[in-house]
Amino acid sequence: MHLIKKGAEVNVTTIDYWSPLLKATYKQYHEILSRLIEKGANLGQRLPNSNTALHIATENGDLNSVKILVEAGFKDIDCLNKEKETPLMIAEKHMNRGE
Repeated sequence: MHLIKKGAEVNVTTIDYWSPLLKATYKQYHEILSRLIEKGANLGQRLPNSNTALHIATENGDLNSVKILVEAGFKDIDCLNKEKETPLMIAEKHMNRGE
């Protein structure tokens, strides 16, 4: 949050393609996720396996992050990752396993 307040670039990525938005989603840091979106984080960012923040949120079973992302305008809910899975397919898979 301190770096955001100081004007840090919100769409920068690490060498392995993790952006602050993707990492905040993975870590379930909801307040930071919301703040990054407010500051213009790109909702369409992807990891090398083509997972988006919405894929990550559903993989984690994190309904709060799903809500934040969808309400912020994440529109491509049918996007496929390299395993040809949509975020909904991932969520359904976890529900069927009882997770």
